[in-house]
Amino acid sequence: MAYRIFVSAALDRGGLDLLRRQPQFDVAVSEPLNGEALVKALAGADAVIVRSESKLTREVLEHTRGLRVIGRAGSGVDNIDVEAATASGIAVLNAPGGNTVTAAEHTLALMFALARHVPQANARLVQGVFDRKSFVGVELAGKTLGIVGLGQIGAVVAERARGLHMQVLAFDPFVTEERARALGLKLASLDEVIAASDFLTVHTPLNEKTRGIIGRRAFELAKHGVRVINCARGGLIDEAALLDALNSGKCAGAALDVFEQEPPAKDHPLVRHPRVVCTPHLGASTVDAQEHVAEIICKAVSDYLLTGAISGAVNLPSLSAERFAQIKPWLTLARRFGEVLAATCENALDQVALSYDGEVARFETDMLSRALMAGLLSRETDSANMINALDVARRRGISVTEQRCDTPRDFASSISVRLGQGQASLEATATLYGNNDPRIVAFGGVRVEALLEGHMLWLTNNDKPGVIGRIGTLIGESGVNIARFHLGRGQSRERALAVVAVDSAPSPELVARLRALQDVNSVHAVDLTRA
Repeated sequence: MAYRIFVSAALDRGGLDLLRRQPQFDVAVSEPLNGEALVKALAGADAVIVRSESKLTREVLEHTRGLRVIGRAGSGVDNIDVEAATASGIAVLNAPGGNTVTAAEHTLALMFALARHVPQANARLVQGVFDRKSFVGVELAGKTLGIVGLGQIGAVVAERARGLHMQVLAFDPFVTEERARALGLKLASLDEVIAASDFLTVHTPLNEKTRGIIGRRAFELAKHGVRVINCARGGLIDEAALLDALNSGKCAGAALDVFEQEPPAKDHPLVRHPRVVCTPHLGASTVDAQEHVAEIICKAVSDYLLTGAISGAVNLPSLSAERFAQIKPWLTLARRFGEVLAATCENALDQVALSYDGEVARFETDMLSRALMAGLLSRETDSANMINALDVARRRGISVTEQRCDTPRDFASSISVRLGQGQASLEATATLYGNNDPRIVAFGGVRVEALLEGHMLWLTNNDKPGVIGRIGTLIGESGVNIARFHLGRGQSRERALAVVAVDSAPSPELVARLRALQDVNSVHAVDLTRA
């Protein structure tokens, strides 16, 4: 199968060569595009790789059909509408570790420049003025560095700052005390970090909760003479509040690599401010980082398309190629299980309760739930997949719950489902025989061992003599060959289940004739040839 990959970025050659070595890939490269030009370029593309310049907005994604994966050569994804991508079933991958050291080093470079007025002193000397008195700086040793956001970059900044004998205080609600101790720093509340800092640096993603996280209230709490650094995302620092703090003297200086709008206007007051050090979004701009992120994201996109392995995923769990190979038979089972339930469930769903018992409970069950829900939703939409299935279910008012238990039930591993359909419900269980033999072993209170593959007919009937014979005869008379016949009956022995595997798709006419047979209660055709 051939895949078309569109690269809307200036990407390092090493990454591009990795893609071009794959005979299955048709790789097209362009300068960064946006808007209608980007939509046009994405026609027929399976994957797109971008840096920060191309904006994959909701409008762009809604006009894109067939796109399977977005690769971001870098860590931030604020130029990608992840919610819209998820709703469209598009995987979003990034390369968060590729520029970690580079971005952390640039943060430190700006902190040094800020502390010692390096760019201002250099500019004055270039003008021919040998001025020492105007550029008296401060030492970093002994000062308190406040870090807001202790992810990969923030952690490296903290490590380097400790080497400079700075006191490091950090705020990150997702970091444990144990992790903080390992980094040799203290955790505190956001207000405490702001109030104690001599230097304050931000390293969080940009979202609705973090936009303007350093704003007017923060500057009111801060020490007089605080210095702030932003090498993360424009918008984390409220630029209007920063300008007022600089002009009032509350903030002694700022170092900015990013801005709310990029590029900033030529007369931007912060760019022209005498106590501000600026760079044009250079945080990831080293030869080393560009090589790393290009190779990381190109390999991630390649693996996703060729093997299904998931690395650096933003909107679904990550799985290594080895782990994906281990879980793949269960993903197949879950998807086919969902397809069977979709074909045989006659009422609208409002609840899906999933239970993973035995060894399978140790796998990434979130992925299995996504696969099963994608199959279950297939009767209502052909766009549901593992990426958007849970989101589609939520939007349709279907509650999905999951529980896990290491203790086996009747099998070493099994997946059980209870479907809520208003006042009615349906329960079913499936498992793997060996490593690649997916079977349903219980359905609607009836024990059965039905292999999940190919074309199938699912029938419920009154448990009376002659019914199975009439079913088989009618199928044969229709020119459809029976491959397997799986039978089971309820404990009351009044109702029975027949699962008939056939060699070709049963026609609607055959299904209708089977439904008309005496003592046959329901008939459903199931097609698992694509699942």
